[in-house]
Amino acid sequence: MEELRKVLTFVLLTGIFVRLILISSPVNAAPVGMDIVWNPPLNISNSPGNTSTDPFLLSDPTGKVHLFWGEKISPLPGAQADTLMYTVWDGNNWFKPIDIFFAPESDGNPVINYPHAVMDNDGFIHLIWLQQPNFPNYTLYYSTAFAPDALLADSWTPEEAIATDLSGTKYSVDIAFRSNQELHILYARGQQGEGAKEERSVAYLRSLDGGLSWSDPVDIAIIKNIQNGASDTKILVDGDERIYATWTEWDKDGLGHAVHFARSLDNGVTWEDPIAITTTQGNEYERDWSNIEILGPDQLVIIWEGGWRAYRNAQYSEDGGATWSRPIDTFPWLIGENGTVEFARDSNNTLHLFVAQRVREGYFAYGDDTNPFVWHSVWEGGQKWSEPVAIPSTDRLVNPKAAITGGNQIALTWYNPNDLEILVMTGQIQGAPRTLLPSWIKPAVMAPTSTPTQVLEPTVDTNGILEPTPFSATSSSNDPARFNITQILPVGVILIIFVIGFVVIFIRRSR
Repeated sequence: MEELRKVLTFVLLTGIFVRLILISSPVNAAPVGMDIVWNPPLNISNSPGNTSTDPFLLSDPTGKVHLFWGEKISPLPGAQADTLMYTVWDGNNWFKPIDIFFAPESDGNPVINYPHAVMDNDGFIHLIWLQQPNFPNYTLYYSTAFAPDALLADSWTPEEAIATDLSGTKYSVDIAFRSNQELHILYARGQQGEGAKEERSVAYLRSLDGGLSWSDPVDIAIIKNIQNGASDTKILVDGDERIYATWTEWDKDGLGHAVHFARSLDNGVTWEDPIAITTTQGNEYERDWSNIEILGPDQLVIIWEGGWRAYRNAQYSEDGGATWSRPIDTFPWLIGENGTVEFARDSNNTLHLFVAQRVREGYFAYGDDTNPFVWHSVWEGGQKWSEPVAIPSTDRLVNPKAAITGGNQIALTWYNPNDLEILVMTGQIQGAPRTLLPSWIKPAVMAPTSTPTQVLEPTVDTNGILEPTPFSATSSSNDPARFNITQILPVGVILIIFVIGFVVIFIRRSR
């Protein structure tokens, strides 16, 4: 009897030991960068009865965030956005939005959509967007303004048409900036609709003088099936004159058929042949909504939506895009196609990811499986991402955008398809230091550089401070309903085997 008491005491102490391990285990600690204190969302467009759509955020290293979107303002028939709106967040306040460009009635189909922008090293914003004065194609327009003056509508240069052969498919234009006043643009080219008579393509153009002049567009990929086209174009610049490009190829049903990747090793003068890193197989749903990010030297990731259903898959390259891994279902309990993933880095060089999805059926412990939320994750190295955390008050949304400024302040925006409004949300990343550049100083004279453009070779309360009622996003790894047992299973198995072995030895000896 005394020996049995000893065994039971040992088992009890072992159980307490296991519990202490689990409590103190770093598995339960929020990964660095996951703790963000958020302010409540704000309706920045405040356009009841009219459409506001396609928001885009641009980070400013002086501690500001610039926001662009399309809005329906004119009394003309139709619900399409016809005016390009702009505002800025200075770290405390959202300023009253202004309209900076509009699509005239003479366009025939007055529409403005898909604004994208970059900022150069001198504090100038370079803005592009689509209009349709030349149906059935779209035209790509460009303008620039000095960031501190951008809330003055007349500070923007007159819009300039830099390409007139765009398809106008969803999010089919992107722009990137490299130092030395280089601007790089990727877009989907070719007539929209079913009546296309020529093959569609993906085109590239650039400026080497800060937008004063532009190269002629060149095709970096020809889509051989005349019923197919391109969308969701992304362009990214890297060191050593490398440029990366990705896009979706959609089929006759409008679904994503493949995700393609191409790269230039000479700053866009020539391009390698594109490769399809993933293609639909059999009765799979699609491949769509791709985005690309640099993880480190020669390390890239492309995350896209699709598979048998609308899952988020990641593919990795360790050789600068020459080869790619097989797809990995990165967030196995999320589902839905509500836009691309968004990437942003803080002052700790932590890479943040934001994505709009809902919880998959059967995973009710993780949250609402009927409405999409914005989920937040951080890269933990290799092919590992932290367990995603839902950001409160971000339900019912499409294609969120995110930007980090000042090292630790973050802005989030999205389009609400129910209310047809643009919402914004700001927060602060805990544990990341504040880093700011001094205010921009406007150059006295804007003059063209001496380097000629190269010829490319084909191949709301808007002024009020947000109410101080923040709430902290808690890591899902601290939620018992979301605890991932597989992360501590090996430790538990070893301890159980140890206990069983001890009991067996004791029983044998007691005989």
